[in-house]
Amino acid sequence: MSKHITVKEVKKIVNSLANGMNADWADYEDMHIEEDDMYEDVLRAIAEGDPHSKLLAREALKSKNVKFARWYA
Repeated sequence: MSKHITVKEVKKIVNSLANGMNADWADYEDMHIEEDDMYEDVLRAIAEGDPHSKLLAREALKSKNVKFARWYA
């Protein structure tokens, strides 16, 4: 079994997204990519039976409270 994303890492990503919204340099495309990558990592952890699956999902979904334009070029 490979190393899964941790709850601490998920919280760090969500906080990074929230902080990015308040920055002059906010790059919504990069933020969207980071969010999608986090979701993929969380889903992989859940699929592989991570014992913290519910908490990982709960924390990851908090990123939806960060309002920014989600798009790709």
